[in-house]
Amino acid sequence: MFGMGPGEIVLILIALLVLFGAKKLPEIGKSLGKGLREFKSATSEISNSISNEYQEPKPVNNAVTVEAKKETPSVENNVKPAENTVKKDQSTENKS
Repeated sequence: MFGMGPGEIVLILIALLVLFGAKKLPEIGKSLGKGLREFKSATSEISNSISNEYQEPKPVNNAVTVEAKKETPSVENNVKPAENTVKKDQSTENKS
């Protein structure tokens, strides 16, 4: 573990026990565990959002695309007369 032997780990644990006392060590361990858990969840959330952003778009339903292409000419034919009416109304207002 990090290039340390069991002797070094025991020495570190004894030093922590002397510095913080037996009552504080569980609290410190609990807060460190919570911090690590929050950090891990935050990093996984960020990586998930990044991977979701760069996913390829889902294919469009072909039936919807075909139906939209069929309807496009009729919509264009309905829009053109309306455009002409608006242009005529604007030109009569400008003359007044």
